[in-house]
Amino acid sequence: MKIELSQYRENEDGSADFHVDMDKESTHSLINFALVTLLAKAAKEGTLYTPDAEEEEDVNYFYDEDEDIEYYYVEDDDAWYYYDEDEDDWFIVEEEESDNEVWFSLKPEQIDAFFVDELKSCLIRSYTNNVFFQEDIDNSIHVRNACKTLLRHYMIPSEADDYLDKVAATYEC
Repeated sequence: MKIELSQYRENEDGSADFHVDMDKESTHSLINFALVTLLAKAAKEGTLYTPDAEEEEDVNYFYDEDEDIEYYYVEDDDAWYYYDEDEDDWFIVEEEESDNEVWFSLKPEQIDAFFVDELKSCLIRSYTNNVFFQEDIDNSIHVRNACKTLLRHYMIPSEADDYLDKVAATYEC
């Protein structure tokens, strides 16, 4: 798989002109990725235009279908409330001592960091798989190339190239 940036020029208006040389396999993979992304985005946005589409989801609201209980997070109180139908009122959720779950929110850049770490692990596993059948070897190579492409997308290009060169030097002896 070959993806090579052959020309790059930044314009005064902040845009950039560049030329990318790719082989047939890279073009095919990139188009597949773009189409899947485009279709997923279209499906998500398409629900906004359906006649019975609801307004934007409230991230502070949660409905537990199993227990048939509504929960709402009040940021000013830093607490979750549940709705009691019998009392027709909202009550604060008391924290259980035995609850081992911890909930926290992540910023987009933190999620990207987790994603990059997982891509790095996946890339390493693609080199260290003990596969014997040609189909498995081919799949491993496709996964490796996809990981490289995605790492170049999510990382700073120079850092991605340095990392990929280091991995190649280690595993492609």
